[in-house]
Parts: sequence; C-alpha cells; structure tokens
Amino acid sequence: MAELYTTPLFSDANLQAYYRLEGNSNDSKGSNNGTDTSITYSTSYGKYGQGASLNGSSSKITLPSASALEPTGSFTVAGWVNPTNGAADCGFLESLFQSTVLAGFLVGMTGGNLRCLIGKNTGLTINTDYVDVHGSKTINDGNWHHIAAVWDGTHIILYVDGVQDSSFSNSINPVYNATVYCKIGCQGETGTDAHFLSGDIDDLALFNRGLTATEVMSLYNNSLPFYLNIVNQAIVRASRW
Repeated sequence: MAELYTTPLFSDANLQAYYRLEGNSNDSKGSNNGTDTSITYSTSYGKYGQGASLNGSSSKITLPSASALEPTGSFTVAGWVNPTNGAADCGFLESLFQSTVLAGFLVGMTGGNLRCLIGKNTGLTINTDYVDVHGSKTINDGNWHHIAAVWDGTHIILYVDGVQDSSFSNSINPVYNATVYCKIGCQGETGTDAHFLSGDIDDLALFNRGLTATEVMSLYNNSLPFYLNIVNQAIVRASRW
C-alpha cells in the first residue's frame, strides 16, 4: 500500500497539483504552494505518513489563484478525508466565487455525503448556471474514505472508496470570475470563509482530465501491482485482436 506519489498517476501530465500534506501544504507536483491557517500536521492525522488536521472553525489552506487550479474542462479531484462535521457543509477543495453569479468549482461534503458543484459565471439558477451533485454514501462516520469527483465532459461522477456513488449528466464546464477563492478545508466563495472542515485530510490531488473508474479504483487500492495488472490485462486483450 502506498500513496499516489508512488503510483504511475504521479507522472500523469494532467496532474496539475498534488498536496501530500507531509508537514506542510506544498504542491508536490507544481508550484502552487498553500498558506496555512490553524493547521496541525502529524502521522496521527494522515492516511499515509503525515496528514492535516483541521479544527472546523478557522483551519484552512489558502492556495494561489493560478490557471493550474482552474480547470476549464474535464477535471478530477481525489484524495483521502476523515471528516467529523456531522451533517454540516464543508469544503475539501475549491476554486470558486459566488455572489450574483456562481463561478468555478467546489468539491466538499453536505449532509455527510460527497458533493461537487460547478458554475459557469452566468447566474444562480441551478442546472442552468450551475450544477450541484450530491452522493449518498456516508463519509463522516469517523473512518478514512477515498473520495473522487470526476467531471469527464459528459457526466459528473462521484466515487467513494473506489466505487461509484452518483452520476449526473452535465454540460456545464467551470468558468471563473475575475475574483477566485481557492481553498482547501473551507468554502470562501464570497470572500468570507465559512463551512470549515472538521477532521483530517491527506493526499489531495487535482487532475485536468476525468479519471476512469479503473484509475479511481487504483488510487483507492493505492497499489502499484494492482494498477500494472489492469494495464497488463488490457495489453493481453488487445493482442488477441
């Protein structure tokens, strides 16, 4: 078992940002390092090595406004979370703005379930100006869960522990406002941070493509042999044609 860092997906050209949270919020793939507020790092809070513990009231990681963190087409947010918020909303990763328009994206939790929101910077009418997709599997039960929110150009697909939780047909790509709030661990879409994550987070990644179901499962299993076995099976099948 190992983190994304030791899998083939770490070398994926579409991996835009990757936060291992090994004692800091540095971007292990690019240059979009975070600035911490009330974050505690420890192996006690990590799925692999160290992770980040957030207090539910002020903890956040502020990320720079950068094109790498603002995908305009397909994308995937994946990572490990252990939230203790109860039914309260919270944010895992966002590049978002909301006022008279909703712009960008948010991946977080609502009602104890995984959530993905995408807005196109045109207004506040759901399914016209933005989409807000919720899962049904409980992720705030005191255990670590692998989450992935995938927008593949046709559907928004939510995965929990490698298994599809929800799928929603969608045609809305994220469009960003001139003002963008990019955060880990809270929702700051209006400039005032709110909906803070209480709990732990680790190994958080952003891809600017939709990962396949097989790739999401490989991240949940976090097994290089598992991933290579899938690839080898595909090669064998192809050689039979």
